[in-house]
Amino acid sequence: MKNENPLIRKITMGDLKNGITYQVGQKMLGGRLTITAILQDEPAWYKYQKIVYDVYVREGGGVNSTPWKRFFDQPTAVEYYITPPTENEVA
Repeated sequence: MKNENPLIRKITMGDLKNGITYQVGQKMLGGRLTITAILQDEPAWYKYQKIVYDVYVREGGGVNSTPWKRFFDQPTAVEYYITPPTENEVA
């Protein structure tokens, strides 16, 4: 089944000049964590009419991703992939 939702590559919380940016593939906490996905929580929109973004990470050489941060009710700039990401971009 084709995913009709565009894949988020990067989000910036706050204004673009001074905000905090999270990007898929970015290393966090001294390289201990890698951001694996940024997802918009659609059920939150339907239930609360709020746009919510979840940032998922993988620790070290782990296999599974886990939710790490959740953002809502703040200015957010979203950058989507133009072409599907390669394995190197999400690994």
